[in-house]
Amino acid sequence: MRRIFVFVALLLAVSIGLAFWRWPYRAGKVTTAAFFSRRFSRPYGMAPAAFDGFVRACNGAHIHPHRITQTIGDDPFSVGYHHRDGVVRFRGKSLDYTAAVDLDGSDLTRAQRNRFLESLAKQGFAAWYREGGKWRGREHIHAIYAPLGMKRQLQAQMRQWGRERRRAKKPQYRWQKRWRRNWN
Repeated sequence: MRRIFVFVALLLAVSIGLAFWRWPYRAGKVTTAAFFSRRFSRPYGMAPAAFDGFVRACNGAHIHPHRITQTIGDDPFSVGYHHRDGVVRFRGKSLDYTAAVDLDGSDLTRAQRNRFLESLAKQGFAAWYREGGKWRGREHIHAIYAPLGMKRQLQAQMRQWGRERRRAKKPQYRWQKRWRRNWN
């Protein structure tokens, strides 16, 4: 009986060790090779530049990036904010995109969420956590990638985010001085 227990314990220890050895999240860095070995790639509707910024923000906040819930979509609660904004050319292909993206933040503590929101801001996203009111039960992070052309609804949200950020005396980033250059 003791031999079986030792064998099972050893087998469990080896399998846990192998699982952590293969895990793509090491010391806060998620490598491209780890992403593609796990079949994690840019979702439809997210511009490549926005996806790269998102991955850098996840690395900066030390959180795993498997949290994109909506890019281009018609969810009734998004009221058109996630419709297509335009087309971007990337490696000879035309890719539809929306500047808005919804991210799951339900597994994050308040401190992790705030660190992630600030990390997104450093990468060119205007992002905030939607909670309470009509969002009760649907809490998420709503982020807009500023360097892309976008619809007027998102431009208004960007302006509001900028005002609230100035009012809160949070740091301004270089991209905030030129974010309107792509607006129609």
